[in-house]
Amino acid sequence: MKKSKKIILWSLLVCLLLGSAGFFGWTWYDNNVDRSGWREKDGVTMYADFHGKPVTGWQDIDGSRYYFAEDHALQTGWLEWDSHTYYLGTGGAMHTGWLDENGHTYYLNEDGTLHTLWLELEEGRYYLGEEGILRTLWQQIGDDRYYFDETGLMQRGWVELDDLHYFHEDGTLACGWLEIDDATYHLDDNGTPATGWLEWEESRYFFGQDGRMYTGQQEIDGKSYLFGESGVMHTGWLEDGTGKFYFLDDGTRASGWTEIGENRYFFNEEGIMHTGWLEQGEYLYYLLPDGTAAAGRQEVDGEVHYFTPKGIRVLLVNPWHPLPADYELNLVAVEGDYYVDAGCLDALNAMMDAMKAEGLLPMFSSAYRTEAQQRGIWKNYVQRYMAAGYDEATANAMTAAYVAVPGTSEHHTGLALDIVGHDYYYSGHPGSTKAVQAWLKEHCWEYGFILRYTQEKVAITGFNAETWHFRYVGTEVSMDMKDSGLCLEEYLGADKTQ
Repeated sequence: MKKSKKIILWSLLVCLLLGSAGFFGWTWYDNNVDRSGWREKDGVTMYADFHGKPVTGWQDIDGSRYYFAEDHALQTGWLEWDSHTYYLGTGGAMHTGWLDENGHTYYLNEDGTLHTLWLELEEGRYYLGEEGILRTLWQQIGDDRYYFDETGLMQRGWVELDDLHYFHEDGTLACGWLEIDDATYHLDDNGTPATGWLEWEESRYFFGQDGRMYTGQQEIDGKSYLFGESGVMHTGWLEDGTGKFYFLDDGTRASGWTEIGENRYFFNEEGIMHTGWLEQGEYLYYLLPDGTAAAGRQEVDGEVHYFTPKGIRVLLVNPWHPLPADYELNLVAVEGDYYVDAGCLDALNAMMDAMKAEGLLPMFSSAYRTEAQQRGIWKNYVQRYMAAGYDEATANAMTAAYVAVPGTSEHHTGLALDIVGHDYYYSGHPGSTKAVQAWLKEHCWEYGFILRYTQEKVAITGFNAETWHFRYVGTEVSMDMKDSGLCLEEYLGADKTQ
């Protein structure tokens, strides 16, 4: 009995020693032997920790981060966790940086969270929207428009798309007025810079092909314009150190003859307003100190001159205006012994040829006359009237109705002619004076001549009607007078008191 107890006690002792050894051995093993690593069970990937237990939640493994569900399964793809979105690759590692997935591009922050809205990186600025998808090309964000290239990079400055556009430093599309590098631009609602003419708030501007607003003096399509510092096209008068200029309502700088209000002005090729005498072709003008063309009766340098409503100086010779003492002639011969001033020769020949082409036979009965010749004519008429029984005073008065006092005859100018038909000299000849003068009455204007004396203007001209007397004034004057019904004195604003 004693022996049996002894055996039992030894057995218990041995069991106790073996159990203690096993416990301490397992404890040492569990604390010192790493049993971590990947596990695959029933198609599910798991990871065991140091003690060999499957993990859950976020785990940092070999420099990467993973997430394991409560059932220990490794998660891949998109993960929503703690109000944030993550992306775990096919191997389960948490993704950071750019990600292309299912046709979209995303950006994951360094902590793995999905980035949304604006993203600032070293290379520039991006926009990923509220859902985190990278935006490219045109985008409306809030009240503003932006443009992102194909990589999603937000654009700044000038960008050539379908048209040229400008984007501010914050990426917003520029519209309206824009100041860049000392240049001014105007962009429409689509952000496209204006080129060419722009009407804006009742003002006019011009922009070059590069969109820059013009200022100062500019040549556009061969015409001169002036733009102020604000770019507004100038109209109206402008005076500087070089002279006086005028810009028309369309902005072009006036040159040549220009109607401004009720007055006429002349501007040279540089646009400077002219004053003083001006000769153009066969015409002579005088521009008053204020630039307006002289019209009517004007006294210039102590001498009286007459100008048409358009400012053309016309020599007026009549009973109240004798030929100026300094008048210069340039006589040339025409048919027979007749002479005219060279200034009317070409027009006279053209008119005579036109009549002959229609079967008429015009002739001259008088052209240039000296004062001596005029005195002879005057004396001859007076003597004829006195021989008919009139006293000398009456004879002189009757002569004055048809013959100018020597020194006051238009024939002294070389610009006046008496034209008749062949029958005037040769009786029975088919060339009819009546037909010639009827043609001239209708057509002389076209060649720069006027029918000088008509019956209805006797009180003004001082002469009875002379159907044969024609005076050269140039086509610009004659055609202007043609339908006016005015005689030369009326047209020039001259009457007997002047």
